[in-house]
Amino acid sequence: MVTCIKCEFPFPSFLGDVDERMCDDCIESCEHEDTEYQAPEPENNVPEDYYCLDCGEQLPIPEADYGV
Repeated sequence: MVTCIKCEFPFPSFLGDVDERMCDDCIESCEHEDTEYQAPEPENNVPEDYYCLDCGEQLPIPEADYGV
């Protein structure tokens, strides 16, 4: 049995991906505070990506901030 990392609601692991960490209700309300940016690696055929580590949703890639 797997539990949601946010509300601890138990759900069987066979209902989804084994790596799923949040229930559907919490995924819908996720604020995407824990994110990761994957820089492109063309030599390894890895595209640029930006996603939430909590719910797994792929997010829009933020614009570069050159003013800093």
